[in-house]
Amino acid sequence: MVSILNSFEDRLQNLEKTIVPVYSETENLRRRQENIEKTTHTLDSVLSYYHTAKDVEETVKEGPAASDLETYMSYLEKVIKAKKYFEVHSPNSKEFRDIERIFEDGKEALHHEFKSLLNRHGRPLPPIVILDLLNTDEELSSIEIDTNMTLEQLPEKVIADLRTISKWLTEYEKSTEFIRTYQAARSTVLTHSIAGFREHLKSSSGTSFNSSHLSFGVQGTPAGGGKLRGTKDVPPKKAKKKILNFTKKATSLLQLEQGHRKQVFCPDPIKEETTDPESDLYISELSAVLRLIQSEAHLMRGIIPENIRELLLIILFNKLLTR
Repeated sequence: MVSILNSFEDRLQNLEKTIVPVYSETENLRRRQENIEKTTHTLDSVLSYYHTAKDVEETVKEGPAASDLETYMSYLEKVIKAKKYFEVHSPNSKEFRDIERIFEDGKEALHHEFKSLLNRHGRPLPPIVILDLLNTDEELSSIEIDTNMTLEQLPEKVIADLRTISKWLTEYEKSTEFIRTYQAARSTVLTHSIAGFREHLKSSSGTSFNSSHLSFGVQGTPAGGGKLRGTKDVPPKKAKKKILNFTKKATSLLQLEQGHRKQVFCPDPIKEETTDPESDLYISELSAVLRLIQSEAHLMRGIIPENIRELLLIILFNKLLTR
């Protein structure tokens, strides 16, 4: 029995001597395979950077309009990765210069798309919509607080695209050109909205007078004019006190929002006892401006960087007042 056990033990020792080197060699081969796979993956990535310019150049030049924005942004992501690689490993190479050029083309194309979306889809609000906005029972809250009176000034899909482009440009664009583009586009839309609203009020009133009397650039209260006819479109006189309170509160919010005390050009306050028709129109128009600016604050969220929204709102407000 003892001899059998000794023989079994000897066989186990011989087997161990045979298996252990094989196991060690297998482990070494496994590690080598992993290293080869990692090296191959790295080489593939590096080689892809050298092919990036050729692969994406045509699509980037065509701009987002030639495909969809999501696809276009994925191409730009490839450009950014290649740009970062060459900046570190080969900053003087032809490949880096090519990628830099394509990157600039991409920025320009995105800026053009940003401007195009604003101009194509930005439409002045119809006067009846603005009147409905003025007739809402909701009190004017801080321009940074959500309310139920926000307007759909742009389609949701367009807003989403503008946010995507804005986020990219904010991160990679050194200038603020797209902010100026946004300001110009929205200022035009708001100006046309107020102009249409002014004309609607004038035609509804049945009066004929110089439109400069309604301009917010004129200090004091407009005077003169004909009789204002009460219609369902024009805020009734019994609501004048509410509109006056609304105007005072809105002006204060725009001037002092979050402790901000930048100068905002505002007309002299209108006395509550004023009853002439042109003053009614003036109050309604000023109230419309303030409501639209509040709605504009909601539209800016996600499109305009937070640190400059307030300043941009003040610029838009002042432009409307001095038209």
